[in-house]
Amino acid sequence: MVLALTALVAAGCSAGSPQAVRPTSPPSSTQSRVPLDNLLDSSGFWKGGVTRNAWTTGVEIDDGGLVVAPAPANDTPKLPYAAALARFRSSTTLIGAGQRVNYSAAFGYGLVTIGSGVSGAVGAPSYQSRLAWIGFVGGAICPGGGAPGPTGVSGATGAQGSDGGRTPGWQALVMDAATGNDVVSYNPDSYEEPSCRGGAATVTSNPLQEVSIPWTPADAVELLVRYDIACGSTFDEVVWSAPSNGSSAPLQVLVTEPFTLGVQCQVIRPGSQPLLLPDGLRATHGLIGPFAVYTGAINAVSVSQVPAQPFTIASAFGVSNDRWVVPVELDGGELAVTPAPPGRSPTISYAVAMAKVKAKVASGEQLAGFAYGLVSIAASLTGNGLPSYQRRLAWTGFIQGPVYHCPAETPSNMHPPPIARPGSTPGWVAVVIDGTTGGDTVIYASRGSPCNSQPTGPTVTAG
Repeated sequence: MVLALTALVAAGCSAGSPQAVRPTSPPSSTQSRVPLDNLLDSSGFWKGGVTRNAWTTGVEIDDGGLVVAPAPANDTPKLPYAAALARFRSSTTLIGAGQRVNYSAAFGYGLVTIGSGVSGAVGAPSYQSRLAWIGFVGGAICPGGGAPGPTGVSGATGAQGSDGGRTPGWQALVMDAATGNDVVSYNPDSYEEPSCRGGAATVTSNPLQEVSIPWTPADAVELLVRYDIACGSTFDEVVWSAPSNGSSAPLQVLVTEPFTLGVQCQVIRPGSQPLLLPDGLRATHGLIGPFAVYTGAINAVSVSQVPAQPFTIASAFGVSNDRWVVPVELDGGELAVTPAPPGRSPTISYAVAMAKVKAKVASGEQLAGFAYGLVSIAASLTGNGLPSYQRRLAWTGFIQGPVYHCPAETPSNMHPPPIARPGSTPGWVAVVIDGTTGGDTVIYASRGSPCNSQPTGPTVTAG
């Protein structure tokens, strides 16, 4: 995902405004509605809009290209909230989302209308005041639309960047509230367009989702798992979760496939994967079904409701006035940064701490986020005389390492690939500096396995 996010900010963008699109059969004009942005406060959290899983405020995006109206009291979904939310989170169109000032998705059910003038809407499942589950996530930012600065987020109020770049749009995922089918994604103008020229918003029918499929062990010691790939599916990876008890690690085989598979979709090939789990862990079967791509908060109205996010390029937009305002983490929480309480700030200045961090950035690396917060590092990583960090006020800078260009591997010299753990953040280094003394500097290197070598990390060293 980190690579996908990085790619979104790699191309140029010209100024311009998106072409307005309007539904051909909008809800009654007596139903008031507001632009979705109006439901965000100045900190990027929701002021309302969804109550008890239902849209209670009428909203629109793209000047009416997509409209949501509150449903009548007796009009409720048959598809349960949990099932709908799992499908929403699994949408691969949400990869790369979140580079917007809002820190959570808005999700609920309501009457959805998508205008026939939106590109791709003709021929897609019709949504004209149709009861549906719908979720919104802030879309990708065109280069030139503002970037994180040393004192906060450029363009945080939704205005155009100073160089004329456009502000981000909204991504939406819509599904029928009774069945969960007829899934469509609504992508903002210029989303995923390499040139970022600013075409109209688009509707995509039956988009892709991430799914966990069944697997079986190939031998008694479970060093190999076997699975079947059906038509329409593409193998992605094998992941494991942290053991909930004992030494059992739930294992999942992930594929990308359309929300609605073909009626005659059959197995097209078998697959297998060697395992390399940490010592002492035994693989057990994980959950089958939608696998969360989007892991952010839903309808959060304060930072206390936002779960810590694996650090990405987008996480740098979680800084305001040199302070982390959303929690971020590396390697599933081995290193975690949470917002400092209001009124608590470091005595070491931004300039002094930044100079220390910049001295650690090597050629080919990128400083992608820098601010102060409460830092915690797993005690198991800070032994041997290293300073302890447990909710300690500190400056933290995140550095993205260079891309590896690996030679061709052969079975004779390749280690079994490690199993990715949800929350792992390979390729990132964090430089942590005590906020009171400017000392006790440590460098945290994430878990990784470059070029299929033996897995390494995470490690903490004195800085």
